[in-house]
Order: sequence, then C-alpha cells, then structure tokens
Amino acid sequence: MLEFKLVQGSRLRNAVGPLRHIRGEATVFCNSETLYLQASDIDRTIVALLRFRSGFFNRYVVNRKAMAGVEVLALGIILETTDDKDSIAVRANCHSNVIDFTFEDVETHKTRNMSTDIIGIPRDHIEFDDSSYEYEVVVGVPSTEFRRIFASLRNSGPGAFVYVTASRVRFYTVGQEIVLTKEHGECIIGGVKEEDEQKTLLGILHRKIKPILEASELCGTVWFLQSARRTNSPFPPPTMINCPIGLMANLNFHFVRE
Repeated sequence: MLEFKLVQGSRLRNAVGPLRHIRGEATVFCNSETLYLQASDIDRTIVALLRFRSGFFNRYVVNRKAMAGVEVLALGIILETTDDKDSIAVRANCHSNVIDFTFEDVETHKTRNMSTDIIGIPRDHIEFDDSSYEYEVVVGVPSTEFRRIFASLRNSGPGAFVYVTASRVRFYTVGQEIVLTKEHGECIIGGVKEEDEQKTLLGILHRKIKPILEASELCGTVWFLQSARRTNSPFPPPTMINCPIGLMANLNFHFVRE
C-alpha cells in the first residue's frame, strides 16, 4: 500500500507532465524512502526517471516495496484538474489495482475524487539502475539559456550536438553553433581537464527534446552528467540530463544506446 499527501498538488502535476511526451505507460516503484516513475521512449534510447524522495510530500507512507505500471496519459488527465489551491491525497492498493485521488480546495475544503487503474509493468520496461554509473563530467547551463538555445537551433537541422571542453560548452547543428564560456559565468564545467580534447556530451533529435524543455521549466539549472566508466550496467555509459525539482525530487533523462 502507498499513501501520500501533497498540500500544493500542482507540484505533482508539473513534475509528471513531461513524462507524457515520452511514452503512454510508465513503471512505478516505491519503497519507504522513494517513489519512482520510469518511462522509456519507443526506440528505447531515452529513459526518463522521475524520483521523489519521501520529504517531497507532506505525508508519505509505504508498508512494503512494490512495482507496477500506470498509464501516464490517464494520470496526466487527472492531475491536469489540479490548481494551486488544491491539495492531493493519493492511495494505491495493489489488491484493488486502483489508484485513488482526493483533491481538496484548501480554502473551501470542498473535495472531489478520481481514480485510475494500476496496470501491469510495461512490456518494454528496461531494468535500469542509475546508481551503477559513476558520472565524471558535470556541466550546468541556466535553464532559461537552455531553452533559448534549443529554440534557436530548432530551425537549423533535425538535431543538435553538445560538446564540452574545460572552458566552454558548444551547441552545434547544421550551419549554426552557440557557445557558452566558463570564463564569462555562462555555464559550469567540472571533470574536464585543460589538456583534454573536446568531448561529445550529447546528440539529440529535436523531436525528442520537448519533454526535456518542459522539465527545464521546473529548475534553475539544467545539468549534463557523463560517465567515462561502466560498473555493472549492461548499457554503454550514458549521458544524463538532470532537472532538479527543488531539493526532494529530480527528473532525469538518460540517453542510452543498446
């Protein structure tokens, strides 16, 4: 059984929203400390992992670890009814296979109830453990600048590449590039030495950027992290884009290649 309450329900709505652009179904995992939602795109090159620590919620109770599936579109439709005056109480019981939502207007105390079904774990679920990666290269870009850059590059080609040296981050597409420098305080760069050659952080098609742009609106800085070593993962080392949602939640996009 999972129960939690969030006084400002719109925070949950905003955090879940970007997952709708990844896939229609997600895997949900919960334990006493953390609630996860994981979704991968149709060609299994992006794994989105939304992680809530228990402190994100005003009340959070889990009596045992559990994993199940949920329809992200149905979840999104329910959460879209939330406004800034609503609190949300959620109760999920694997025996009834239903997730119940109770919304309460914090001013009038009027309540309304909605529900959605718990489904099986998606057939294309990836057993993905992000703790198996050791990230060495860290790059931070202000979220407003991140959105401005990709809006500018969108009309120049089908996708973009992100490169990094010890002093600058370079966003490149056909016929256009935008450079941010560490010296001028336009970005944060760690883990790259002066003698290192330019590293490729990421290549992404513009049709895949929408959920990341939406997630970037929830944070002040968008973080790129790249691993140079593999530990126990079956995948090559991915680049991860991290959009922190306050101190108690993160929406991470892992770019993996099978």
